[in-house]
Amino acid sequence: RDGMGRATAWLTVLMVPLALPPALLAWSVPDPRALAWLAGAAVAGTIAQALSVRAFALGRLWHLSVLAYLNVPLAAAMGWAVFAEEVAPWTLAGGALIVAASVVLAQREASATADD
Repeated sequence: RDGMGRATAWLTVLMVPLALPPALLAWSVPDPRALAWLAGAAVAGTIAQALSVRAFALGRLWHLSVLAYLNVPLAAAMGWAVFAEEVAPWTLAGGALIVAASVVLAQREASATADD
């Protein structure tokens, strides 16, 4: 029932207080370059959340939720490409398992919906 803006705002309102206590345990003041990266990540995350809310309003949940599981392999690939992080074999295996399971579930749901 709520619009894209309200759902996105509620995510922020709820997540910031929940994340603050553990963040304070390891907090150090970031340098200006890190602050710029954090601001960019915040803007990108807010846009992503808003677009996700809009997509779920327009499409079927089980179609779109499959795409959410692509976050794991995409995050691993981005960490490797952008930050030169090593990708452990277990990360690759876990990502492959998640993607395969989501594809199987999507096909199963699609066939179950077609039968109805």
